[in-house]
Amino acid sequence: MILFLGIGDMPIYNFDKILKTNNLSYMVVDWNERKEIKPPEEAVKKWEGIYNKYCELTADNETLTFYSLNSEISYLEMRYLAIISLVENLCEAYKKEIGLRLNKWGIPFNIKGKIKPQLELLKRHIRIAEQNIKIKQRKLKELKKDDDEGSTILQQKIRLERITTLKIDLRKTSVEEWIELHNEAKSIVEQQKKARNG
Repeated sequence: MILFLGIGDMPIYNFDKILKTNNLSYMVVDWNERKEIKPPEEAVKKWEGIYNKYCELTADNETLTFYSLNSEISYLEMRYLAIISLVENLCEAYKKEIGLRLNKWGIPFNIKGKIKPQLELLKRHIRIAEQNIKIKQRKLKELKKDDDEGSTILQQKIRLERITTLKIDLRKTSVEEWIELHNEAKSIVEQQKKARNG
């Protein structure tokens, strides 16, 4: 599978879809969205590079916060499921191995101590992990709500076309070109304001 290399060749349509869905299949060149595919592992690194370059060029901290929060939730959910699985399988025969794994996940467990007295503390850590996930999910939901109240990529396209008098194809316009179109539109609007005021 061939992946997009950077903001110069990735269409803004694909970029926007990854931001909204977290589906890295949109990193694959010529993927038509009709069938499920599993993007190669290097898609994650490529996406991070593209995303970081976008943030660098736009200084868009809200998008960065959204992506970071999304990644953090994924990690916390994985950690939560691992901890539950380890606690459910905890027994004398595997106490040392499971205890070490719990410690690696940041959950205190005394390998030399008895299991039963430590179970309540383990359950408390599971509840705390669950609460942390819910808090992060609420923050993400608030960010999504704010984003939904903003303009969609289609609305932005229509505004850009009106200001620049150019025809824009979201599936062919690269992220880099999209950023430049926004910059050009801002410049045109500023010039129009100056002409009216001056």
